[in-house]
Amino acid sequence: MHVSRIKPFCVIPFFIITYTLSSTGCYAFIICTWNIFRFGPGKFSVPDVLITAGKNASRMDIIIDQLQGCDIAAIQEYMDVQQTVMETLRLEIVRRTGKPFSLDLSPRVGRNSTEQYAFLYRSDKVIKTETALYPERSNADEFHRDPYFARFSTLSRTNHQLQDILLGTVHLDPEDAVEEINSLVGVFDWAQRYFDTPDVMVIGDYNAGCSYVKERDWPRIQLWTNKTFTWIVPHDMDTTAMASVCAYTRAVYTGQTFKNTYLENSVEAPDFAKKFNLNSTQARLVSDHRLVKMTFNGPDSKDNQLHTPSGADTLFRHYYIRQSSSSDAIHKQHHPRSDFGALEPTP
Repeated sequence: MHVSRIKPFCVIPFFIITYTLSSTGCYAFIICTWNIFRFGPGKFSVPDVLITAGKNASRMDIIIDQLQGCDIAAIQEYMDVQQTVMETLRLEIVRRTGKPFSLDLSPRVGRNSTEQYAFLYRSDKVIKTETALYPERSNADEFHRDPYFARFSTLSRTNHQLQDILLGTVHLDPEDAVEEINSLVGVFDWAQRYFDTPDVMVIGDYNAGCSYVKERDWPRIQLWTNKTFTWIVPHDMDTTAMASVCAYTRAVYTGQTFKNTYLENSVEAPDFAKKFNLNSTQARLVSDHRLVKMTFNGPDSKDNQLHTPSGADTLFRHYYIRQSSSSDAIHKQHHPRSDFGALEPTP
């Protein structure tokens, strides 16, 4: 059962939240995940194929546009023998935004060792403290690509909730999605013991929808049926950039830290194809997946405070912000299992 009664630190039902008020003690911390399809040197080739096709944005422009608002971003399907493309992206996003970003790369993963995971993160907000690749059990081949974990510590101590952030990232095999999702139960258990924390979130490409995970599969998926785990991305959210409507990308957590700091219903998968007027073929040149991002009540930072119009600040806070003392009856997290009808792609 996946119902969580949350007491979010900020509930702002009328306004779209991108930033928060410093005077309320609430600060937006954005965690993202994105499978960037076959992300390698060809992604930034010159001349860019989208520019050649008459578009006003290159693939790098679009990727930076999507990632620049993330405080931590997990990236899957990085495929670069020379390991230079992610550094090129990091340097360019720093140049364009003026914000410091750092990079962590996993070892190569996969039965053919062709992919890596990457964490791109704001180094003025968090530091990386530990990393580990999940060690599969002896005589077991649980994953095509083993999960990778990175632990972060927030630099600000203004907020005492989101200080320690343990994130795992995965790119599960589509044909074995059900079995690999089930195997994640053991991965969570291992991560809790290895990192000595009950608070773990695993984000990435689960391939958890459409033809890979059907409606009839969910009752036998332990990660879904076990009430210890909370799924943030609902079944009816489209995380693809293609014509189908599938919730492939997921975020699952356990522990009180994520429960207490996740801003209810903040998860979204921005449609970059629509924003940049791309057809499906052109969108796939960027990625066949959309970035998925989630908002948490995070550490203080001057550049993510909301500046309301003069004179409106007090009125805004009085009428539209509720602190955690509000009744939790109105903060029921979305229950994914009510959305089975959206699992199959539309024609």
